[in-house]
Amino acid sequence: MADSQQPGEENQSLPFSFRKKELTPGLQSKNWQAVEAAILVEEAPRRRTWIRPALVTTMLVLALVVLTWWLQNRPALQPLMAELKTHYGEIKRVTLPDGSLVVLNANSTMRLPQNWTNEGDRQVWLEGEAYFEVAKKPATHQKFVVHTTQVDVQVLGTRFNVNTRHLQSVVSLEEGKVQLLFNGKVKEVIEKKTGNNGIRLTPGETAIVNPVKGTVIDENKDVVYHSGWTRNEFHFDHTPLSEVAVMINDVYGYKMQYADSSLQYRSISGGDLSAGNIQELVSILEVALRLKLTIIDKTIVVAKIHK
Repeated sequence: MADSQQPGEENQSLPFSFRKKELTPGLQSKNWQAVEAAILVEEAPRRRTWIRPALVTTMLVLALVVLTWWLQNRPALQPLMAELKTHYGEIKRVTLPDGSLVVLNANSTMRLPQNWTNEGDRQVWLEGEAYFEVAKKPATHQKFVVHTTQVDVQVLGTRFNVNTRHLQSVVSLEEGKVQLLFNGKVKEVIEKKTGNNGIRLTPGETAIVNPVKGTVIDENKDVVYHSGWTRNEFHFDHTPLSEVAVMINDVYGYKMQYADSSLQYRSISGGDLSAGNIQELVSILEVALRLKLTIIDKTIVVAKIHK
């Protein structure tokens, strides 16, 4: 039996041998430091953030205050709106839920809430021209308000015409009483001149509300002429053709073209001239003005009659 290998002796039967590297005190200390650092990283507890109870209470109180303020001051929810429009040359008659009658002129738009109640004012918003016969509400005393850019027309029960074309509002009162409350630039102009923010009309009066000129009250003309369009009637009182051309463009969408620019100053007079469409109106103008009016597409060509 072979003798046992003594400690410290190399095993001569192995084809290779291990070379031991001496571990210096400095290297040993560096290794231990690395091991300790790794252990600290693994065992370090996760840091937790705590909110103080007093801070939580303050935040809840602040949120409650903001919520209360918003509920008290939030704007009223806008009701669903219905919209009524007319095309050029079209007139519509509508009976509102309260029994009021509205006749909407051509090229006009009216908006109103889809659901009317017995609380608050009855309100419509108008662009263009309309005639109103407002039903009285003696039980609830609800006002009827027509909103325009320049003025709000407030009534209880009455008949009146409102025209909002050409950056001004013309309100003609046939029956009852109306209160006009000015808006926007008109309000600034009138308050500066008179110190008032509104006026009251009586039957037979027409108010012309203009953002530049202010307000003019006209009592010289019969107010029913302003609503003649509801009966297909036109009233002219030394009216120049240029003004007639503006009305025709508003209502029918036709423009006038003059063979001679001086023709626009020809005037026409006559009350209760009846015309149900643009062709009938052009025929009336031809006879009254002794001119030749020819419709070409959406243009009315005005010329002298050659004999």
